[in-house]
Amino acid sequence: MNSSATQRPESPGIISPTSPLEFLGFAAINALIGLVSNANPIGLVAVPLIAGGWWLYDRRRKRQGLRLQGVSLMKKLPQPAKSLILLVSTYSPRTQRVSADQAVAGIQQILAKGELQSEDFEAINFFSSNQTPQLQAIEYHHNAGSLREVWLLCSPDSELTLKLLQRYVEWKYGNAIEVNSKPPVAEYDYEQVFQTCDQIFDSRITRRR
Repeated sequence: MNSSATQRPESPGIISPTSPLEFLGFAAINALIGLVSNANPIGLVAVPLIAGGWWLYDRRRKRQGLRLQGVSLMKKLPQPAKSLILLVSTYSPRTQRVSADQAVAGIQQILAKGELQSEDFEAINFFSSNQTPQLQAIEYHHNAGSLREVWLLCSPDSELTLKLLQRYVEWKYGNAIEVNSKPPVAEYDYEQVFQTCDQIFDSRITRRR
């Protein structure tokens, strides 16, 4: 459902009233402006007071609306999972300081290196790259104490990224998480992706028997 269709439009304030209360304020201001135009001292005092009071009221109302909106937009966290199937796309560092060629060279160095450090991944902006959702998913379910295995699916163009993710998980989580993969699937071949997922589910069911 489109939230914009059900959300009450924001009031433009006392200048263009959209509620009975705003209309009363609008009428009072107009009446007092008439007194001001006739040099009436009551209007000279009352107009600034009402305008200032209305500004405070409108500011408070908008703050309350933002708090209510924040509550309504809060998302429910997913249930902890024992297994994850993650789709891997071609690596993008998402920063101008690391070019595509530098990223590829950095990934190859990580794959060839024995002892890794966090700096090796930071050098290719890994923690802010387009792989951040995958990293966050693994971290969330691992911290929940349930994650046991991760399956990585890629296309021919993202095989290098798959190896990078696999290396990272092995480096950070050790034997706590088993990392598996399937042969690359052609890009946009969603039927093959579904079939591969079915194979993964079938293999897990077979192992439980």
